[in-house]
Amino acid sequence: MSENTNETVNAPEGFNLADWLIGGTEHRAHKKAIIYRDATLPAKVEEVEAKMRLAQKDAETGNSMDSLGDSTLAQLEDEQRALLAQLEAAKAEVTVFGLIDEEDAEAVEAAGENPTTLDVAYQILERAGTLNGQKLTAEQWHQLHQTVGTQFNLVTRAYREAKENPVDARFRS
Repeated sequence: MSENTNETVNAPEGFNLADWLIGGTEHRAHKKAIIYRDATLPAKVEEVEAKMRLAQKDAETGNSMDSLGDSTLAQLEDEQRALLAQLEAAKAEVTVFGLIDEEDAEAVEAAGENPTTLDVAYQILERAGTLNGQKLTAEQWHQLHQTVGTQFNLVTRAYREAKENPVDARFRS
């Protein structure tokens, strides 16, 4: 004789199953990476800021070689403002979220026969990434990689972090 094991389990009061089964990706862990079209600009800004600190120190100690007073510091400040404007114009924000295993498998399949790791990465980003809020094709991700070079590692790192996003221990019961 068999027992009926299909008992209905009562959900806790206030639990909304429909909210949990909604789908979509808004609830997944999202990570961001900032990349620059011209990767040399951040170093140029740092260089000018170092010169500014040195000029400021020289001015404070009276060791300034500039007979015109603060003109060197003012010129450096102007150069810094110009570089920061260029940096802001060259900046892009990549946002990615972690795919579930089934979606990862679809990306691998879409990468074709004998795909490289990068082919798969471009397919994953086509599904899980945006550049300044815009979706890109796998080919466009490839072109972006060619444009930004090693900065692309920031994008793939952000994806790994989104994929591996563990629940913090303080949220466990």
